[in-house]
Amino acid sequence: MRQAPDGVESRQRSGVYQETRISGDSRSPKLFHLMAIVAVVTLAVHLPVLKCSAEFLDDRQYVIENPLVQAGGLESAKRFFTEVLDPSSVQGYYQPLTMLSLMLDHALRGQLEDVYALHRTSLALHVANTLLLSVSLYLLFRSPWAAAILGLMFGIHPVTAETVAWMSERKTLLASFFSLWSLICYLLHAEKGQRRFFALSVMTYALALLCKPTAVMLPILMVLLDIWPLKRFPGVRRAIVDKVPFLVICAISALVTYASQSRSAAVYLPTEHGLWRVPLIFGHNIAFYLKTVFWPVSLSPFYPYPEPFALLHPEVFPAVTATILGIALLTVSLRWTRAVAVSFLMFFLAILPTMQIVGFSDDVAANRFLYLPSWGIIILLAACCAWLLHRIESHRIPFLRWLLAAVFLIVGVAEARCLRSYLSKWRDTETLCRHMLTMNPYEYKAHNALGVALFYEGRIPEAIAHFRLSTKFAPDPVRGSRAHFNLGRTLVQTGHTRPGIDSLRTLARDCPDFHDASLYLAWILATHPDPNLVAPTEAIELIERVAQDKGDSDVVILDRLAAAYAANDQFQPAVETAKNAFSLAVAQRREGLAEQIQRRMQVYRNRERYCQDPTVAALTKAGP
Repeated sequence: MRQAPDGVESRQRSGVYQETRISGDSRSPKLFHLMAIVAVVTLAVHLPVLKCSAEFLDDRQYVIENPLVQAGGLESAKRFFTEVLDPSSVQGYYQPLTMLSLMLDHALRGQLEDVYALHRTSLALHVANTLLLSVSLYLLFRSPWAAAILGLMFGIHPVTAETVAWMSERKTLLASFFSLWSLICYLLHAEKGQRRFFALSVMTYALALLCKPTAVMLPILMVLLDIWPLKRFPGVRRAIVDKVPFLVICAISALVTYASQSRSAAVYLPTEHGLWRVPLIFGHNIAFYLKTVFWPVSLSPFYPYPEPFALLHPEVFPAVTATILGIALLTVSLRWTRAVAVSFLMFFLAILPTMQIVGFSDDVAANRFLYLPSWGIIILLAACCAWLLHRIESHRIPFLRWLLAAVFLIVGVAEARCLRSYLSKWRDTETLCRHMLTMNPYEYKAHNALGVALFYEGRIPEAIAHFRLSTKFAPDPVRGSRAHFNLGRTLVQTGHTRPGIDSLRTLARDCPDFHDASLYLAWILATHPDPNLVAPTEAIELIERVAQDKGDSDVVILDRLAAAYAANDQFQPAVETAKNAFSLAVAQRREGLAEQIQRRMQVYRNRERYCQDPTVAALTKAGP
């Protein structure tokens, strides 16, 4: 007699399928039909996202001003994959598949300002993720109704609006897409025992990490799945050995992520603020995220740390207390079932990389971090739903069936209304920022983003006022450096040249690692039409300092350096440097910049310095 594959027999004995399976009922529709309904409803509820145009935080860095995304082609793709420890076009961790996806969308969308193609792809990925999550629930519990209902609850949950509408959050959607495929392949491997599904699971896990490294905890989630609901732990050794390839990839990704993040962006270790802060963050965030899952109101893309961040703060103490009580209840629940404790542990571990224990941003929590980790809670709800449906069918109680349908309908309608309401805040940048400032008038990032939006609308005095407020409310000069730069640049470009230069000099001195300020200041000091404002020696020093950090193979650095050489009457070095910059621009397919460098090179050959009036130059890098 043929022996069942490893794990299948234990699952059959455990009754995981038998207790919840209702698909054998002739009145149960096919899974395909339910999935089609889930996809259509999710698409319809999210459809307004296609008209959203809000930009926030790193959208310009990822898309609008990213030279490699704009240039496209094999050279850009090559740099996305080969710049492992020091990504040049995006600050932060290694994420080549995300950048490749954005580059392809940029190539398809035509006009630079048209974000329809970006939102179209993001919405398609979200619908796909909703279906994949539903399929994973079906594989676990074999209840098409439970899989469809909980899949839809995820698809139209209000917190998903932010992930779909935020351009740079493509990384979350892509990482979740591959993570869910990895989980599905693992479930098929656990059921059928076929190694091809195991290989596909490992491969898709690696792809997920190339999109966003927060998927790193997936192998641990698989171990927990083995405990419940798969109940594969009679074969402990096999279950653990299966995870070795995942854990190797996990370790490599963790090392690369920390190295790339620390070299190109900020990383705050727990010891920098004191280890006492760790349990406070954990306690506050667990309660915050669970509240957001079950009561998603007053949503915002940015939640700052409560100040002061201490146990007795009125926001921190209740959250920490609730978390401690919750952990105690989960421990007690183990006396009757593993399901509740294991599901919440999946949620805790999945969200742990974004818990800010190792800090990488200024916000204590974010809705977008819930996108994939919510799967842990959804599993528990799906198990309860499948069990309840099975009991209703077996005891033939139509009243309870209609009552359950009414409850899910009410919840679904409430979710859809909340999602549409939050999605309306993403209509444009000004609307989004004013919504954030209504919730927190001291939010410096919102003031900076609003200042940029107002600048592009020509409302310069309002923009300057918000830039000043952003620098005032920023916790320190480093985190306020972007607003400080926007303020100085706006002053220069609106004719207040000397105050603007003084502001930029202060920024370059206080934040030498903020290279945009040094490069822009050097450009002004080298190319300003007023000879009284030209300071070529200072410009050369600023650019060479940046080159020491970033290398001398950056086209912008070389272009600025050539202009500074010419301003210092070093015309031969200016021509040679401009030639190198031109070659790089051509190789990177930056045709517009290559033409500008070529024109400037001719000026240097005529032994003249290049002049540009900053008041007529476009503000192209004022984004937050």
